[in-house]
Amino acid sequence: MNLSRLRQELSEVNRLYQAQLRVVMSHKGMMSGSVYLLRRKCGKEGCRCRRGELHESWVHQCRENGVQRTRMVPKGMRPRWRALTDEYRRFRLARREMTRLSARMLELADLIGRARDAREDIVKG
Repeated sequence: MNLSRLRQELSEVNRLYQAQLRVVMSHKGMMSGSVYLLRRKCGKEGCRCRRGELHESWVHQCRENGVQRTRMVPKGMRPRWRALTDEYRRFRLARREMTRLSARMLELADLIGRARDAREDIVKG
């Protein structure tokens, strides 16, 4: 790759990195875990869940100090909790992408450094 192409690619990777950085630096709140609808049987003899009509409740599941926790989502809070967990997922994806892009930027910087190395010109000239 010639020096001009390397610089163009580095500039493009930097642009992508900056977009991910904006996601990471957002002021929006976030919460790890996920919110989902849990369906289950209660175990009572005459209950409708014995006939297949399972009980439904919205729960939030996450890890706390290495232990998986499941808690009920308070009534009316599902949209908010879901938005918070979605934002956490966006944050984690952006962070992962920043790691990948950082590695590529360093590779490109090394290639540009080698391409700019003037030692060959001095030896020839």
